[in-house]
Amino acid sequence: MWLGVLGPLHVEHENVVIPVPAAKQRVVLATLLAQPNRVVSLDELTDAVWGSDVPSAARATLRNYVKRLRCGLGQEMAARIRTHNPGYRIELSQGELDLALFNSLYEAGGAAIGSGLWQRGESFLGRALDLWRGTPFADVPSEVLRRGEVPRLEQIRLQAQEWRLEAQLHLGRHEEVVPHLQGLITQFPLRERLHEYLMLALYRCGRQADALAAYQGVRRMLIDELGVEPGPERQLLQQRILVRDPQLG
Repeated sequence: MWLGVLGPLHVEHENVVIPVPAAKQRVVLATLLAQPNRVVSLDELTDAVWGSDVPSAARATLRNYVKRLRCGLGQEMAARIRTHNPGYRIELSQGELDLALFNSLYEAGGAAIGSGLWQRGESFLGRALDLWRGTPFADVPSEVLRRGEVPRLEQIRLQAQEWRLEAQLHLGRHEEVVPHLQGLITQFPLRERLHEYLMLALYRCGRQADALAAYQGVRRMLIDELGVEPGPERQLLQQRILVRDPQLG
């Protein structure tokens, strides 16, 4: 069994993909998957399905959605959706949901990075990031669910990417990370740590002038957008690049 929410909703059992075509049923399933092995109340499900426009018979309708969802998923999958007061719980084992697996690998990778175990951390984080297929809950029509979950998950993903890039720099993969950093900076131009990593990667590729130009670029952008200078770490790195500090190698 394999379920995915890090992208469009994905349900697979014994290598057979099980479609969930009904929009409201996708919302119910996705909301349960956002909190695996925990009871999700009827109020939470109602909020995710209808937002502020709740029908008068919402609870009865919701129970009908769950019934149809169970029928559509098949006996094995349906058995995982348990009724528990005051709502429902989906019971999953380790390694059956991409979100849970990502969180586990993310935590292990972060711990390895914090201990300076660069190869180990890079491996864990690479596996974690490979689980992403796009925007979480991409085809789930619930503004409440997206607003509550997607920004948090995107921030965790970005942190995982930064940690992995840090590990790759320690492992000497400077040329490899330059295009990746440039792409991330296009998406997150105000994330100063990414600019710092790009400066260091360019310098270690023998591109001192490009590294200094990268600093000037982020400096202009921060002054124009926020009226501030780059942080002290970026300023110190620029000075070290200017004097070709041998420790930067």
